[in-house]
Amino acid sequence: MVKIILRNKEYEMRPGMTLLSALQKIGILPEAVIATRQGELIEEDEIF
Repeated sequence: MVKIILRNKEYEMRPGMTLLSALQKIGILPEAVIATRQGELIEEDEIF
């Protein structure tokens, strides 16, 4: 599983989703966040 942590709340997602689809699934507007992994920016179409 992949974890998305936003404002101290954790969401578990299945691997193979794009960042955009994962954010949409949990109801987060992509324009409202800056996604990073280990300090590196994650693009909306990146698969994790």
